[in-house]
Amino acid sequence: MAEVKKNKIWVTVFWIIFGLAVLGGVVYMAWNRTDTTPTTTTADNSTVTDNTSAAAVDQLGPNEVKLTPSNFDEITKKAGVVLIDVYSPTCPHCQKIAPILTELSNEYVGKLIVGKMSVEINENRDFILAREKDFQYVPAIWIYQDGVVKESFTGEKTKEEFKALIDKYVK
Repeated sequence: MAEVKKNKIWVTVFWIIFGLAVLGGVVYMAWNRTDTTPTTTTADNSTVTDNTSAAAVDQLGPNEVKLTPSNFDEITKKAGVVLIDVYSPTCPHCQKIAPILTELSNEYVGKLIVGKMSVEINENRDFILAREKDFQYVPAIWIYQDGVVKESFTGEKTKEEFKALIDKYVK
């Protein structure tokens, strides 16, 4: 009789642990859902849907340049203003500024070069880490003017903030 009682306790313990594991898995999956469309609430409390995906971040606009270690110096040393975006396709901040940078590259045609470099490519990441000892976060933005770095920062900015920054250097 004592043996049966002991087995019932172990079976009960097993089902409690199993139930907690399943519940933990459900909570984890619900918390980390990736099938939802991100939204942003604007200052006037309206909601804007962000349709930018990780794949869209990797796509170049018609006036953007894909940077690699082999063309980095050639692009950044050109006369004029060059904005470099070092990004990760999975970074939500990178995804948010990608369409802004594409719009700016279209608005400043002939005055601004927008170059994009993904750190998801090992060769690119190694190149950036060797070049910029303090590189830690994406998106990383560098503004070059006539081959010289004028400003750099990490994180996102609004389109208006980017325009104000660019307008300081574009003639």
